[in-house]
Amino acid sequence: MSIRQTISRQISTGPAAGYSEAMTSSAQRPARPPHRLPSVEETSAGGVIMDVHDGVAVIAVIACRNRAWRVEWCLPKGHSENDETLEQMAVRKVAEETGIIGRTLASLGTIDYWFFTSETRVHKVVHQCLLEATGGELTIEGDPPCRGHRRGVVPAAGRPHAPHLCQ
Repeated sequence: MSIRQTISRQISTGPAAGYSEAMTSSAQRPARPPHRLPSVEETSAGGVIMDVHDGVAVIAVIACRNRAWRVEWCLPKGHSENDETLEQMAVRKVAEETGIIGRTLASLGTIDYWFFTSETRVHKVVHQCLLEATGGELTIEGDPPCRGHRRGVVPAAGRPHAPHLCQ
């Protein structure tokens, strides 16, 4: 049989030509979900709270465990309560998660991403604000359980250290 005849035969017998039935059987294919997972929208706010000590600007960060249970240094953020504005939500969440009280200086924009749970696709939009520290002390006391387990401050270039901001 010539190459041309072989190609014609495979084309005429369909896409499974040249493959065993086991390779093309629908029983061998992974099952598709019966429908697409439902999606939900989530909005959070938080931000960068900054203070200056001895001419060095520092920001407060929290150490959190991600879904894979690894520790990540994060900016404080969270969901709204009642009819809060985004700025009010950012100020409250920063205070709850770091112990530092602040006032909003500017919006830094949004971070927009998707993640999945076993039951839903979640579209998350996080509004970030720049806040000036006006009081408080770096602590984990007001933080919800399991959200963050350590606090620190980060200079403009460096790693989390000294647990004091706004002394």
